[in-house]
Amino acid sequence: MKKNILVNFLGSKGAGPLYSIEAAKHLIKKDLKVYVLIPESIENFSDWTKHGFEIIIVENYQGLLNKFLLFIKLIFKSELKKKLCKLEIDIIYIPMLGPFSLFVNNIFKNSLKITTLHDPIPHPRSNKLVNFLNDIVCNNSDYIIVLSKNFIDYCSNKFKLKQSQIIHLAHPVFDTSKFYNNKEYKFNFNKKFNFMFFGRIEDYKGIEVFLNSVILLQTNYDNFSISVIGSGNLNKYKHLINKIRNIDICNEWIPNDEIEGFFKRKNTITVLPYTSGTQSGVIPISMLSNSLVISSKIIGLVDQLNGHGVLFNTNDSNDLSNKMELILQKQINITEITKKAKTYVKTQTWDKMIDKLLNKIKI
Repeated sequence: MKKNILVNFLGSKGAGPLYSIEAAKHLIKKDLKVYVLIPESIENFSDWTKHGFEIIIVENYQGLLNKFLLFIKLIFKSELKKKLCKLEIDIIYIPMLGPFSLFVNNIFKNSLKITTLHDPIPHPRSNKLVNFLNDIVCNNSDYIIVLSKNFIDYCSNKFKLKQSQIIHLAHPVFDTSKFYNNKEYKFNFNKKFNFMFFGRIEDYKGIEVFLNSVILLQTNYDNFSISVIGSGNLNKYKHLINKIRNIDICNEWIPNDEIEGFFKRKNTITVLPYTSGTQSGVIPISMLSNSLVISSKIIGLVDQLNGHGVLFNTNDSNDLSNKMELILQKQINITEITKKAKTYVKTQTWDKMIDKLLNKIKI
């Protein structure tokens, strides 16, 4: 008998909508009836309507008042809660946690609960209330998915679950080429190499480490430029940005259909200077686009790269500058590394991930 699974995801932007729909698309291939709970403001909404999902739409909840109203709707009697209560759900799957995940899960007391925990150790300065709610979700989950095998023991101990209940599923590849609109980007600098940071601007992503390494590097070299691509507040880094000669900044939200254009620029080196975190969706996109990855030695990132990139000591601008210098001196075989990286990342498929998940939970 076909099982009913609810994809519980109420995020709107970022990697979450892309990760969630890819998982849902591959779940529906496995003879499951897939319900999805998504907000009307989700950036890839039209894509969700194309795959045969049973869609439950949550009205826009942007802003503090609307968030409070959604909380009330999920706790007390409402049309949304009535609609959810009518569903016969065997499995609830959370592809990415959010502040409302717990309240949706609580509606389905007897369903098997699977939670993807992208950040077992919360980022510095992350919302403590949301972290607390997420811990409750995990404590009441039957299975937890982690993206790095290095967190299996940690999650088993923290959430008092057997190791068999912690499932390691590496971050599958996002094939952004299917979205790409072939837009060409015109940048101010046409240097031999371009070192690029791509992603939302947040403290834990180590922008300061990256900028300081560039300041060191440009004292002896001028045959490179850097790019900082992504939305977020750059004001605290202005004093460093002003010291850099060849820098392009695109400080805005990048839609899915424009992402690949940044990685496809010739001789673009993707830099992940993270000071904390687990895995990153930027890595597989870089690998698919033949962009060499330089990453800090965060455990999850090292695990994800699997030897197919260049590593530097976390939070160490000097070491990052040294690794960038090796590239400028052509002491690193970029072609060989990127070729092997692309071959490797193509094995990290969504089908493989979903098959492993369903085998683990015996579906």
